[in-house]
Amino acid sequence: MLIEKTADIGQAVDRIMDSKMFDYGMICSSEESIIVEASVKEELVQKLKDKGAYFIDEVEQDKLSQVLLNEKGTLNPQVVGKPVPVLAQLADIDVPKDAKLLIAAQTNISKENPFAGEKLTSLLTLYTVNDWAEGIEKASQLLDITGLGHTAIVYSTDQEKIEEFGVAVNASRIIVNSGGILGGIGMTTQLDPSLTLGCGTAGGGSTTDNITVKHLLNIRRVATHYER
Repeated sequence: MLIEKTADIGQAVDRIMDSKMFDYGMICSSEESIIVEASVKEELVQKLKDKGAYFIDEVEQDKLSQVLLNEKGTLNPQVVGKPVPVLAQLADIDVPKDAKLLIAAQTNISKENPFAGEKLTSLLTLYTVNDWAEGIEKASQLLDITGLGHTAIVYSTDQEKIEEFGVAVNASRIIVNSGGILGGIGMTTQLDPSLTLGCGTAGGGSTTDNITVKHLLNIRRVATHYER
């Protein structure tokens, strides 16, 4: 998710929180990382805190990183779709009782960093960029790790930037000014309503569609010869 400097920050935060609180981020189009331009970072952070986000420090991040993945290096099922109190208990960290979402500020984007990949829980990673071009670069890097061909989100009021984002990032769904979960499954967008989301050939699939009943129908076609 990239938050561009012209975005309505209050609206973005409301929609991020609504999305992440829906099934605690368990759906695969869930927001995983926020990329924000430095010029609007302070406003974003304050509004996230106002809405119940708790920013974990380096010590807390280290503890949480130990439980995000299992011994095989894949996502720990114990964290998937869990509220903040459960994550805090698993990681043995103290968080405010009213915390709705954990946020970890990071700079490292790599497969070795558990905060950079798919988390599917009440946790977001925050990356700060100096400008739009760097934001697109980081969005592409994050998709390359675990989300190639899946979903990307942009918050902006600049139509040219929105179109540029849609062309630049390799995702089947480009969600504009809407939550990743609710937008991705078609609840707040005009995408086909579905909880099964294709990733196209980039993600190892055969379609970029939201999978619906039409993809399961066996249609018999009678095709008659005609002269051109």
